[in-house]
Amino acid sequence: MKCWNCNEELEDDSLYCTSCGKMQNVSQEKQSEPSGNNEDKGKKCPYCGKILDENTNYCIFCGKKLSVPVNPKQSMYKYLCGIAVLVLVFLVVLGSVLISKPTQTKETQSSVTIDQKTNMWEKDNKEADSEEIVAQDSNADSGNEVEMLSYEGALDAVHQENIIVTGSIEGGNILLLEETTDICALDENRVPARLNQVYYMQIIDETGDDFDLENEVGAKVEMTGTIEFSDGTPVIFAEKIEVLEEAVQEDAIHRYEVIVDDCTWEEAYQNCLSMGGYLARINSKEEFDYITKKVVEKEKDYSKKQYYVGMRRDVNSDAYYLVNENNELVGDRLDNGYTSWANSLWLSKEPSYYDSTLKIEETCVSIFKYKETNKWVMNDIPSNLVVQVPSYKGKLGYICEFDK
Repeated sequence: MKCWNCNEELEDDSLYCTSCGKMQNVSQEKQSEPSGNNEDKGKKCPYCGKILDENTNYCIFCGKKLSVPVNPKQSMYKYLCGIAVLVLVFLVVLGSVLISKPTQTKETQSSVTIDQKTNMWEKDNKEADSEEIVAQDSNADSGNEVEMLSYEGALDAVHQENIIVTGSIEGGNILLLEETTDICALDENRVPARLNQVYYMQIIDETGDDFDLENEVGAKVEMTGTIEFSDGTPVIFAEKIEVLEEAVQEDAIHRYEVIVDDCTWEEAYQNCLSMGGYLARINSKEEFDYITKKVVEKEKDYSKKQYYVGMRRDVNSDAYYLVNENNELVGDRLDNGYTSWANSLWLSKEPSYYDSTLKIEETCVSIFKYKETNKWVMNDIPSNLVVQVPSYKGKLGYICEFDK
């Protein structure tokens, strides 16, 4: 008979296939011990005890899969072969590792050291370049550090070499800018930084033309060059200097006198007339600088005081002018935006024409040194400041001008 599952030739009375173990469809009459079973030959089924053929994989009586008897010699042989294979694999791997690792002589050790240093140098330079890129995009506003550097609205001396600035020469090596400006430039560490409201620069003369800065004090000039920051101070390396207006000689400037007095603007005006002069009439930035630097700064505690000057407006007008000996408005309009030399001298957001805190008109002009920028500025104030703000007592004065 053949197995119905795998077609293996079986004995006619086999209950299970000796090859696949499937039960065979035999009649009940034939389910006794099949022929061919021999008690003396074959192997015994460990499950039902029947004697089976030596090559039988499944018991033809119970259908259980038979285990293959273990030959001790064959088992030991396989075990030793397995160990030998593992040892061989280990030796091959160890040999490949030893071969791939070069022997380092002094020369190769030196070469490796140089290569390592080169890699470290390249890494440091990449990190430095990365830091510079971050710094270029990073915003360090003076007095208010922020992470990202903004070039918007600033003079860009980082990416531009030939920067042109205009101002007057002060003290031999200082350029007092015509207008305050925000500047982006490299600092002493070659890192881009930003300073806001810059109003002066230190001058490094690189013209090679023997330009005498000392003799040009007070002159209005145009400088071309590169700008850098040194310890927070802007420095211009001037490659070209062009004089726009010659310096005003001191003998062309009148004599001035500073008086500290808790008076009104009108009283200051009259006092100057009675002394043979008049309340200072400032006609240019050069005269303004001369009065503040050469006259007022000789006084003690000048930085804590405000000084009336000969400028005012009518109550029904928003235009500031100089005044003559008859207290008449004369000359060009001086409030912000009308006269070029005065534009940069007004305190930020001034003139305001009205003090909202005191609820009073501001009709007169004073000058004082603004501590936030360390710069002399003009500001409009009430004509009776001490009356309105008693804390100004002892901190008010005026400047009289005298013709020579």
